[in-house]
Amino acid sequence: MQVTIEIDDGGKARKALPIRAIPYATSWRESPDSIVHTLAAPKTEKYGNGLTVRLRHNELFAYQMDAQGKYELIPPSQWESWVVTLDSLTKKSQADEREGAENENHAPWRIKAILELPDNVFFWLDEFQLWYSSTRPIIFVGTEPEDEDMEGGLIKEQDDTLSLTPIFPPEIENKVWRYTQYFEAQSTQAPKVEAVTTSADWCIQARAIADECFNHDTSMNCRDSLKNYSVRVMDIMQARQIKGPRGIIDNAATVMREALQGKQWWANKNK
Repeated sequence: MQVTIEIDDGGKARKALPIRAIPYATSWRESPDSIVHTLAAPKTEKYGNGLTVRLRHNELFAYQMDAQGKYELIPPSQWESWVVTLDSLTKKSQADEREGAENENHAPWRIKAILELPDNVFFWLDEFQLWYSSTRPIIFVGTEPEDEDMEGGLIKEQDDTLSLTPIFPPEIENKVWRYTQYFEAQSTQAPKVEAVTTSADWCIQARAIADECFNHDTSMNCRDSLKNYSVRVMDIMQARQIKGPRGIIDNAATVMREALQGKQWWANKNK
C-alpha cells in the first residue's frame, strides 16, 4: 500500500506521510510512543546569558488537516496528552501479560497504539526524512575482517531508508488516513514539480526555504547563524530535489554566497 499523500503547499504538490504510517514506514524503528515523545519534547534549551540552543534531535513537527484541506502546525504542548495515553496503554499491556509470558501482548499493543494516534495528522515527507536520517543510532551488526572495532564487532549507522509501500495488518489498512481521496488522487492527479535549473530560480527557492526556517525559529523564540541557515537550506533543497544549473548543490557556502548573504536575505532579517 502506497502511504504517501500529496497535499497542496502554496500551489505546489508536496508529499506527506500520515503519522499512523510511521511505524511501518520505518520498519518499527520508530513506534507510536517514540514519535509522540519526540513531538512533545522541547525544541530548544535555554542557558545562562540568554543563550538558546536548538535541540536538533527533537526538531520534528507534525501538521493537522481539516476536511477542507487546510492544515496547521501542532505545537509540542498538544502532544503531552498522547504521551500519557500511550504510556498508559503500554503499562496496561505489560500488566495484563501472564507470568513468564513476556511480550505476549506486544502484537495487539502495536495495533492499539497506532489507532490511538490521530488519523488527520501528517509529516512533510522531506522534513521527516531529514529528521529520521539525522537521528539514526550507531549499531553493532557483527564481525567482518574490515572496519572492525577493538572488540571485534562491526559498527555501522542504522539504515535510514523509509518503506513507502509497507504491508499493513487488516485492522488498520483502511484507517491510516482520514481523507482517503488524497490516496486516490495520486494515481490520476499529482502533477510533478520539476526541479529548477536556472541560477536565479534556485536562489529564489533557497531564500523561500530560508524564510521557512527563520519563521519557524521565530515561533520557537530562537535564532540560528547565517552559516547554519545555509546548511539547513542546503539539506532541505537536496531533500526536495531542488537543483542548480550544474545539478545538486552540496556546498553550503554556495547557498550562503549566492542566495543568502548580505542584502540578498540575511541583512533584511531582524536578529
